[in-house]
Amino acid sequence: MIDNSQEYFSIKGIEYKGRFELNEIHDDQNGFLVIIEDENKVIYRIEWPEWVLSYRKCDESDRLLLIGELSEKDLLQYVFVECKNSKYIKWISEQKHGIELEDSKHIIISTSNDIIDVICYELPTISIVNGN
Repeated sequence: MIDNSQEYFSIKGIEYKGRFELNEIHDDQNGFLVIIEDENKVIYRIEWPEWVLSYRKCDESDRLLLIGELSEKDLLQYVFVECKNSKYIKWISEQKHGIELEDSKHIIISTSNDIIDVICYELPTISIVNGN
């Protein structure tokens, strides 16, 4: 039997923890950009210089199942989590008439009030705009 359950894990190198708020999302010819702010008012730019395959933004109250799964795995504290066996990637593939999205990644950005799912091929670059 094939295990189709989604698996979640922190992403080595971008293990940010804490309380963050979503400030902005930009999707244009320059790439995809998410700006978040931590509880100390430090602003972070999360950039994919190329396009991303897909993204969605939901209020955290609309993703209670995900929040429960992350909490069970002690991952709720992480801002960035990757999902393996992603139902979101499978859905996008179905919408593309079965075209496989080989080597794509499902990155979840969790803030206090929003969850952003991103399907991409590369991890983003993260830079601090202000602060320490």
